[in-house]
Amino acid sequence: MSKSAVIYFSRAEENYFDGALRYIEKGNTKVIAEKIADETNADIFEIKMLNPYSDNYRTCTEQAKEDLQKGIRPEIEIELKNLDGYTTVYLGYPNYWNTIPMPVLSAIEKFNWDGITICPFCTHEGSGLGCSVKDIQKAAKGASVSEAISIYGSQRDKSDDIIKSWIGRIQK
Repeated sequence: MSKSAVIYFSRAEENYFDGALRYIEKGNTKVIAEKIADETNADIFEIKMLNPYSDNYRTCTEQAKEDLQKGIRPEIEIELKNLDGYTTVYLGYPNYWNTIPMPVLSAIEKFNWDGITICPFCTHEGSGLGCSVKDIQKAAKGASVSEAISIYGSQRDKSDDIIKSWIGRIQK
């Protein structure tokens, strides 16, 4: 039997949510990650920055932009040490500057992806997947990458049917 993991990066605090800056207690990607883990009976692991971006949305986006432009790989911690035994990884992230956040790239570069299928899922407020799938394919050498899904963060609590449909398609 194949074993699955959900690996995600998420951010709470002040976020762009449903057309305005709002405070949210749980990050949008975390909510989706938990739904996917429940639906697939997968293990779940959060990517955490050792020095997190600011709680202020605008400052956070500028920090993330600077990391992207400079190619910085922020230091992270994740309970998962390797992908041994996993065949499928649901990889979740918010869209930062049209791609994956640099902490996600730090995590991708940490693992050996040979023989793993990555199922990307992204939260956003209008930017969709951007070029994140292409960037994952480039960074996760040895992995195959399935159909990806993007979900509006502000629709996270109404996303169950979208998630179930996507999982059904990629598990065929």
